[in-house]
Amino acid sequence: MSRPYGQNPYPGYDDINSSPFLFRGDTDSRLKPMERVLGVSIADQHKIYPFSSLQNKPIVEDRVGDTEILIVNSGQLLSALDQRDISESRMVGQINAWQRSAKDSDRSLSFNFEGGVLKDTETKSTWNALGIATAGPLEGQRLKSVDSGVHFAFAWMAFNPETSIYQGDD
Repeated sequence: MSRPYGQNPYPGYDDINSSPFLFRGDTDSRLKPMERVLGVSIADQHKIYPFSSLQNKPIVEDRVGDTEILIVNSGQLLSALDQRDISESRMVGQINAWQRSAKDSDRSLSFNFEGGVLKDTETKSTWNALGIATAGPLEGQRLKSVDSGVHFAFAWMAFNPETSIYQGDD
């Protein structure tokens, strides 16, 4: 069977006002089922970050359990689930999460964007979208990873019903 790569077999699937295709379970009423979220799990703690609450926030410094984390909305990607021809799809966020410390350090870092470049305020090192310092005193170091990924709200909450939800002003 041939697959037309570059074409979406389920156009409109990620419409925030639609219902999950083939999902028969109950959905959590706290978010629309098709809301894109970044899910973060640390130990037994789960928290989701709705894309809608991150639209105008390129950086969120937060905490999941006892762990300080960094959420970075570093750009836009085409939705693979919007239009039949993916190249005509709308843009969605590219959002990643890390601990706020480098692998070789326990020192917590704070971050901001300076001229469109992600930098930590303590050393002024520059960081890329993969969590790697590309210039400055921490060049070559990586931020500690966290268990995270992009999901639809209904899917995340089906497996993590006790999750907390970032509200944008936590």
